[in-house]
Amino acid sequence: MEVSFDELGEGLINSGYQKVVFLEVECNIHGAYRLGVSEDEVLGDLFDCPECHAPRPCSGVIGRGYSRQSLPFKERWCGPGNWNFQAREN
Repeated sequence: MEVSFDELGEGLINSGYQKVVFLEVECNIHGAYRLGVSEDEVLGDLFDCPECHAPRPCSGVIGRGYSRQSLPFKERWCGPGNWNFQAREN
């Protein structure tokens, strides 16, 4: 018997899991983070950096899933970059 994602989700929620939306935030000061936030969180082009809380570029939703971790949770996956540059013509 094949189980749908929604049916699987209902079982996970009944087992203590919660729905999570995964996204990426890029802060030019603190680096890039992968975040897991509540499905009810309002997402747009900008999302607060988890360190300095300044609005930074956001990837939007990169995935949906379930977790038992308390939300929001973060994983730093890249250090700060030099995004303040201008392209030059050759």
